[in-house]
Amino acid sequence: MVAGSVLFCSAAASISELQSQITELERMRSLYEDLTGVKVNGVFEAEEEEEDGEGGNADDNLEFECEQRVKNGTLRYVMQLQKPPAASGQPPQYIYAPTDETRADVANGLLPGYFGKNVQFAKSNGGRWFRLGVQKGW
Repeated sequence: MVAGSVLFCSAAASISELQSQITELERMRSLYEDLTGVKVNGVFEAEEEEEDGEGGNADDNLEFECEQRVKNGTLRYVMQLQKPPAASGQPPQYIYAPTDETRADVANGLLPGYFGKNVQFAKSNGGRWFRLGVQKGW
């Protein structure tokens, strides 16, 4: 009986720690959303394209489904993070890909044309990408 109650107490402590971590992550996500206007709706492992058998690890390629409040509505897009194999010497890349809904808003003149195009840039330029968007009045 003593061993069982020790396991129960240990499991309860682990659950409490997890709940605490979840609460902290939710607060961080909320702050990020409030400060940037970017809401991340989901994170997924990206489908991997193998080139000459040298594709990166699936864990390294992520897709973030995002939406962002802008002047004339809501911008919806996927931001993909691609990490090439270390042997390639290439830096990780972000790829901004607007959803069909965003492309339609661009076509209807609700959003500027540059929101309707795929854009690829080095991960190290991520902050610059965001600052340029803010300066243009997203």
